[in-house]
Amino acid sequence: ISYCSLQSTKKPKLPWEILVGVPSIMLSRVAQVALGLWLISYVGSFFTFLILLCIASETLFSLYVPLLYEKYRNQIDDKLITAQKVIQKHYRIIDENVLRKILKSSNKEKKTQ
Repeated sequence: ISYCSLQSTKKPKLPWEILVGVPSIMLSRVAQVALGLWLISYVGSFFTFLILLCIASETLFSLYVPLLYEKYRNQIDDKLITAQKVIQKHYRIIDENVLRKILKSSNKEKKTQ
């Protein structure tokens, strides 16, 4: 048996939908990408990259943070309460060691004047 005799003489026929549908889907997808890139470049010509980055990050932040907070409200509240306690503890230490000394020294200067 040779290689030539093993080859099938029948070629598979592809359905008409595949032959017509796939290229039209690809063409529409390419057109969508081209239109999207053109729109981004048109809008981008009015702004710098950093401004667009700020606008995009603010938009994403304003869209997703409320959703994430609603989903994980209890865990976030627990972490915020813990963080507030730590911050208050450090503020009390700074207040006792630094801020009150500044106020005492400024009061002494006012009394001597």
